[in-house]
Amino acid sequence: MKVNVTVVQILRYEISKEVEMSYEDYRRYLKNGQYRKELLYEVSGDIDDSNWTNTEEWISDIEKVKLLK
Repeated sequence: MKVNVTVVQILRYEISKEVEMSYEDYRRYLKNGQYRKELLYEVSGDIDDSNWTNTEEWISDIEKVKLLK
């Protein structure tokens, strides 16, 4: 019997980088956890394979292949 297997893989990376942030932006982050999207892009742009921490993977679905008649 043939089946179709779906695998989900999540790669995790972690990076820390010193950047400039306004006092107002920092206060907003402390108050409600919000930050400018540009800040995320500024830091994540430097991620490479050396920042890899772990990989999670699992099978999310297995289903029987339907045969055409």
